[in-house]
Amino acid sequence: MHAPVALASRPPARGLRWPDPSAPLAVLAVEGREERADQGGSRAQRVAAQALAERDGGGGGRRDGSFQNVDEARAALRAVEALAAGGDVKSIALLTPYRGQVRVLERALRVLGDGWLPAGVDLVVSSVDAFQGREADAVVFSAVRCNARGSIGFVADPRRLNVAITRPKCGLAVVCSPRTLAAGSHHWDAFLRHAAARGAVVAADAALPPPRPRDGPDPFDPFAARRLSGFG
Repeated sequence: MHAPVALASRPPARGLRWPDPSAPLAVLAVEGREERADQGGSRAQRVAAQALAERDGGGGGRRDGSFQNVDEARAALRAVEALAAGGDVKSIALLTPYRGQVRVLERALRVLGDGWLPAGVDLVVSSVDAFQGREADAVVFSAVRCNARGSIGFVADPRRLNVAITRPKCGLAVVCSPRTLAAGSHHWDAFLRHAAARGAVVAADAALPPPRPRDGPDPFDPFAARRLSGFG
């Protein structure tokens, strides 16, 4: 597994409050709610989310057993917004291991609309596996898993960690539950120890500017995405 050593020699992208100004690395701690992608919210919200998942090709009508974490998704989009506003990056990759989290993020972005990011900033939302072989100026990674058991499933695979931390050119923000990942994988534990030694493990709110005020529905309300898609 490669450590993100190359980041230490690159000027940090403006926008995030990097804990160590000499290295654009931040582990943004979020003790959010991990849930199966078909179990979050009220029954009506689950029905709406499942209908959208089927329309978007998320399992062909089957519940794919994927995971999502809306608290992490909110923090991840705040990180994207901050990096884009900083003006130093032209490409941002928003990566996550789980298709369920990809769907949550894509629906939120549909609600936020095309004008949410400055012109000229290219944002890609992708699973880690689908992003192999590509790079971006900045990467925001949402690990999703958060539980008391240290159960992280295939997120423990060091190849996925390697892809996540070696894709950015000038900024890496990892949105995660550090205690869950450290308990679930010695590879993640080593990475988090590396980050902690640089003072780079911080509460998300300490490194992220507050979200910009905006009118309109909550981007994480499945009904909002459903209405925009013409289903309600």
